[in-house]
Amino acid sequence: MIGVDPAPKGDPLSRCAGPARLYRRTSADFFAAVPADSGLADTGFDLAFIDGDHRFDTVLDDVIGAERLAAPGAVLLLHDTVPLTAETAGREHLTGFHTGDGWKIVPCLRALRPDLRIVTLPTAPSGLTVVTGLDPSNTRLSERRAAIRESYARLPPDAALHAPSRVLALGLNDPEAVRRWLRQAADAR
Repeated sequence: MIGVDPAPKGDPLSRCAGPARLYRRTSADFFAAVPADSGLADTGFDLAFIDGDHRFDTVLDDVIGAERLAAPGAVLLLHDTVPLTAETAGREHLTGFHTGDGWKIVPCLRALRPDLRIVTLPTAPSGLTVVTGLDPSNTRLSERRAAIRESYARLPPDAALHAPSRVLALGLNDPEAVRRWLRQAADAR
């Protein structure tokens, strides 16, 4: 288990049952120079969970960085991907509860990476997106990074708020449905 957090609260490793390592740095710094002792360069990851600063551009960079380290069959989880209101789903943190504009990664990946399998679970309070089909050799997102950031910066949350099933690929928040989806995604490889 590997954690990356520039300012962890408490001792996040204290409840880990297995071997774990925490890198106290930003994800940008981590992905720019993946530590050799992380083992990721050799084996990649099987499961990654991205829950960063809730800004689209940072989430995009985290997805790009993580995909480069994905093992075959890896699963990527993206947190806070169901916007609740326009006020809480914007880039600026204006309210007590804030998901930010990181939700934009879902329509971005659906549009630019049709090779990925994506489902968004409407979990409380603000969703979880599951992504499979990662390809470390795919450079589409990194090559178009600047244009993607510019294009999605202007995307308002209206469509996602009014038609989340269409925009966010909503699935069922049901353990058996998720197991079926994961089996189907693995079979599609």
